[in-house]
Amino acid sequence: MFTTRLRLLFAAIVLCTLVVPPAPAQAAEPSDFRFGMNNILPDGYNRSEIPARPWMKLAKEAGARSNRWEFRWEQIQPVAGPGVWDLPDWVVSENYKNGISLSGVLIATPEWASTTGRMGRSVPINLDQPPLLEDGSPNPNNPWANFVYWTAKRYAGKVTAWEIWNEPNLGNFWLGTNCCAPGTSPSKPPTQRPRS
Repeated sequence: MFTTRLRLLFAAIVLCTLVVPPAPAQAAEPSDFRFGMNNILPDGYNRSEIPARPWMKLAKEAGARSNRWEFRWEQIQPVAGPGVWDLPDWVVSENYKNGISLSGVLIATPEWASTTGRMGRSVPINLDQPPLLEDGSPNPNNPWANFVYWTAKRYAGKVTAWEIWNEPNLGNFWLGTNCCAPGTSPSKPPTQRPRS
């Protein structure tokens, strides 16, 4: 008796799913910035492993209103010096032009600035040095502070938020640090904040 009722209930559920049409999907509202995507490429971006497509247009049509983009230090500044800003400039410009809010992730140590001599997830050299000098300018002895300072200054008003590293609690993103600025610890952050 119980199994017969269970079978009838199951049959009724299956029948309802076949007869009752699903509710149409509702697109995100144009002002809803909660829906975003990671690393939306500019329209026409092309590399051998990534075919050219209207990525920004497709993301916007899908309802994306924000983009979380990695500003990879290792790619922008592969050698000490002024850096190669073509791709990040293009990304920032396209997001701004398309009305897509941009959150920047500052990540990836270049080999020349690495404590291990390897690029990517290594701790930057001189991270224990103050990020700013007394006059408010970036400390030239702290390469990470310089990268953060000049990137934030370059895109001020066009990047809505900055994230420092991606998941620094995981070893596949960040090797960690064995140094802290004087008077700080992992549980007591420095009192000096970066300025843009």
